[in-house]
Amino acid sequence: MIRPTTCFTAECDTPGCEPFDEYTPHFDSVEDAITRLVDEWEWSNENGVLLCRDCTDIRECEQTGHDWWAGCTDKATGVREEYCGRCHAASRLLATT
Repeated sequence: MIRPTTCFTAECDTPGCEPFDEYTPHFDSVEDAITRLVDEWEWSNENGVLLCRDCTDIRECEQTGHDWWAGCTDKATGVREEYCGRCHAASRLLATT
């Protein structure tokens, strides 16, 4: 027997963002989707804007600043590259000498 079912899937409100690579979760209701995405998938839902975990981290860094972690230092030039440990989208070069 084949039965029709209705389910709900989520999209991040950031234009162009595709938060699901291989598996798109399906939910029983809008409320179930929002609750589970926020509680289990680390999404945010503020003022009706639903953001995936990566976009939530990027927005937090835009508002509060990056969480810099020291990366590799080029001994020849004395330049160290640092990365944001929260959003993983930012890096910067610093002179160490």
